[in-house]
Amino acid sequence: MSDNQTPCEEVTIKAVHRLVASGLIRSEREAGLIEKLASGRMTADDWKVQLEVAADAEENPQ
Repeated sequence: MSDNQTPCEEVTIKAVHRLVASGLIRSEREAGLIEKLASGRMTADDWKVQLEVAADAEENPQ
């Protein structure tokens, strides 16, 4: 664990990295997701948006 990160932040970072690796979350949205999730401000609607963005990107690659 990094000296400047809380245990919650450490777990959040690992979990979000796995979500990105699995394709469920877009990598360009990773930093904002980590911050919201670690701070406890992530809502069900936020999750829905994250998953929809990833699904749209998969269906319509640029």
